[in-house]
Amino acid sequence: MTEINEISEIIKKDNLRTVLIIEKDSYFQKKLIDYLQETIPSDIYSSNVDLIDIEKINDISTILENMNTYPLGNNKRFIIILNLHEANKTLVDNLIEFNLSPNKFAKIFYFSKKLIKKFGVDKEYEFNDNNMRKIFIKDILKANNIKLSKILEELIIDKFPE
Repeated sequence: MTEINEISEIIKKDNLRTVLIIEKDSYFQKKLIDYLQETIPSDIYSSNVDLIDIEKINDISTILENMNTYPLGNNKRFIIILNLHEANKTLVDNLIEFNLSPNKFAKIFYFSKKLIKKFGVDKEYEFNDNNMRKIFIKDILKANNIKLSKILEELIIDKFPE
């Protein structure tokens, strides 16, 4: 699994059209939504960003229709699918099929609390308590414009309580 340094890095990479983020809390989900709200003009945001919660919407045709819609006034459409771990086998199978040839104008972010076996995506990120602590500390340092050597960063992370 790879670490996410910046949400913007993932969004800018055209070869990453499907991304699975496994996290117990909603840290990166919130970072992604905040980033999109800051960078996509408000007049087209609702047309180009779809938030689909599997716990509330699990109709295959509705989800696939949203994933295949073209963007409005923007070069990309962003589909954020929450609670993938709650999807039934039929929905997961359809999403696996979609991921083989995704809409080239869309970037799909799947969020799950656990790994979905054989769920093929372009990139998969998994976060647990250990690497979340590291990411949290790096975010605080960056937000406060504090630049430290890797050695000092690691020392702080090691001393930070779990």
